[in-house]
Amino acid sequence: MPMPPPLYYLANFNVLIGHAQRVYDDLLNGQERQFIELFRALSTPAQCLYVRVLTRRGELVRADKLSYVEIPDVAQAAAELAAVGLLHIDSAAPANALLGLLTAPELLPIALPRAGTRSMRKEQLIEVIASAGDDVTRTLLRERIHWYQLGERAVVDTLSLLFFGNRRQDLSLFVITEIGHLRFERYALDGMRQFIDREDFAAYRRWLDLGDEIHNAIAERDIVDALTAANECVSTTPHRLAPSRRDRLLTRLVRFFEQQQCDELALTLASATQNSDEARHRARIIRKRRGEGEFSTSRARPQGIVIRDVALPAWQPGAAESLVLSTLVDAGYRGVHWENHFPCAVFGLLCWDILFMSVPGAFFNPFQLGPLDLFTPDFLPRRATELAERVNSIRREQEDWRLRLMTAFAGKQGIANHFVAWRHLEPVQLSNMSAALSATLAAAICERIAADPRRYRRGFPDLTLLSPEGELQFCEVKSPNDQLSTEQRDWLGFLRAQGSEAWVARIVVPAQASVSATMSSVQS
Repeated sequence: MPMPPPLYYLANFNVLIGHAQRVYDDLLNGQERQFIELFRALSTPAQCLYVRVLTRRGELVRADKLSYVEIPDVAQAAAELAAVGLLHIDSAAPANALLGLLTAPELLPIALPRAGTRSMRKEQLIEVIASAGDDVTRTLLRERIHWYQLGERAVVDTLSLLFFGNRRQDLSLFVITEIGHLRFERYALDGMRQFIDREDFAAYRRWLDLGDEIHNAIAERDIVDALTAANECVSTTPHRLAPSRRDRLLTRLVRFFEQQQCDELALTLASATQNSDEARHRARIIRKRRGEGEFSTSRARPQGIVIRDVALPAWQPGAAESLVLSTLVDAGYRGVHWENHFPCAVFGLLCWDILFMSVPGAFFNPFQLGPLDLFTPDFLPRRATELAERVNSIRREQEDWRLRLMTAFAGKQGIANHFVAWRHLEPVQLSNMSAALSATLAAAICERIAADPRRYRRGFPDLTLLSPEGELQFCEVKSPNDQLSTEQRDWLGFLRAQGSEAWVARIVVPAQASVSATMSSVQS
């Protein structure tokens, strides 16, 4: 395994700074410019210490736990950072946060005068000591340890967001890429600027903050905070870089208010979504429960969909797909539990070069799983010619598209792609299934996903099968009380319209199982 070069983490941090200065110089405010100036003027050990503390977990770190070969005198480097406000030594942090830096054996002698017993867990020790108040706790701790807290974290958050465009990625990506744990496609970074101006950036960042606020409100079951966030979601125009984020946040709130039995709020928010099948589904359930409108929760067979009852000798929740697959294998089938991985891999591998083609503004950092506009309405129009040519080429079999698929699978192995789940795909299985896949269906799958990648990358049947006669089939597994989602119905209907055998295996529990047959086919 390759090792990263010395001071790799400092070099990576300087990439963020350099990117901000080179691409967004006009967007930076005075505080951010001052931070960059101060940081660049520091000695190398002080710069190293800042980044080392930045990449550690938590807001606070113990000074005595920091030891690095490249920083010969940590205390001196810390003093240099503190002198310019980039590090706070023994800051006025809350008692609970500070006490969490100590181990239970270290906490025990501090707690004993107040506790009177040694039989306490760390959480109890912290509670006893913290009861004396923040000021007393800090005084007690300063006699034992020193702690550091970084300054200007908000500025670093800005630099990171300008570079990555999200909060899911951070400096650790540089490292895991350098040591080979993760690989990304190489593409042209000719459209690196995402944000038009400071106002545009602030609007995008606000949507990210709103997601955090909703997450916290739901975690704490705070209806007031959730309602405040909901009002902002409804009244704010989605940002162009995250057009579907509004629907996703509102859908989370619909689920939350439904759980809190705030039906009117849930219904109002569901109606405010633009393209959320789940929100509409929740709304139908609420109305049915209230005696308003129609929504069937019965086990009636969905019209036009083939249902095959599968009787199992034993069944337990969570193992439905593997149990049905095992039963089908005993009946002469071959198959794999791939769910959405199969159609996504067909599209991702056959259209790999189109996904990563150079389109202005599509790629802005070297760690992307696909283009920036992948889940926006712009994706297809901006690549319409190339995608149409590829689909037609596959449909007319003007090329050996199966060879293209397997060549991409071998040549791109392990490279991150939104549509290719490498750890779930085995080459022999993929080769066998693609050999039975018709050109017509392969082309139709690519065309369908390209039309709406976010919508059609989910809902595909659970099992991809080869019948005893070698026919490619698709099977959605449903436990006794489960029902088809809108996306699952859509995919089943699509596959049948393309001439494929696509059906639902409904598990029949042992008490309901037919003695005469293990599997019976029923046409609705």
